[in-house]
Order: sequence, then C-alpha cells, then structure tokens
Amino acid sequence: MLMRNAMMEKTNIFNNDQEAICAYTCKQAEEDGVLMFIAKEIPVSPVNYASLKLLRKGYLKPDGSYAQGGVLELVLNCMKLTALKMADTYSGMIQLPNGRIQEVILCRNDTGKHTVMLPEEY
Repeated sequence: MLMRNAMMEKTNIFNNDQEAICAYTCKQAEEDGVLMFIAKEIPVSPVNYASLKLLRKGYLKPDGSYAQGGVLELVLNCMKLTALKMADTYSGMIQLPNGRIQEVILCRNDTGKHTVMLPEEY
C-alpha cells in the first residue's frame, strides 16, 4: 500500500478531459516518519529508501542512528535480490542483523530507485 501511494496515480473521475492527480512522494513519507532515506552513504545503491518499520528490526540504534554496518548490509542484501533482473517490484528473503530471516518487498519509487519494506507495508 505504501509504495502504491508513493507513485503518481492519475484517475479520470470526470466525464471529460480533466484528471484529478494525487501523489504521495517518498519525501512526504520521510517527513511523515514512514520512510528513511538510506542512500546518503551509498549513493550508487539501487535502494534509496527503507521503511522505518523494517529499519527498527536491528538496522537502527534506539536513538534513531544507524547501527554499525546495518544499512550497508541491508543494501547489499537488496542488491542480491535485484541481481540480473530489471523489474519494478522484487520480493525475497534477507537475513536481519539478529540472524532471523525476513521477507521484504522492493518497489520502484518516485525517484526511479527502490524502497525496501515489509510485505504488510506493500
């Protein structure tokens, strides 16, 4: 649901050429505390946003700063999911910092890169 709302959506609700346009961008989701920009340290990453719900599973310290190596590990895991494929949406399993296996969804966002999130956030 999050990614679907973050992409530009056009709906013709009138019986003429006028269209109502609504959008919820990654930047707005970041301001709302739903997403966090994670590509500052890794600008070449195909993933530039992550949901805070996912990041709270061990990638962030209690004060909200990155756990050591956490975001890099998340990005590397996401890159493995996207290897050799060109798609707008990916799903797969990654290993969390605590060793547990977690399913994640990667969706192309309004910036042209991907957002990683938990399946229930999609």
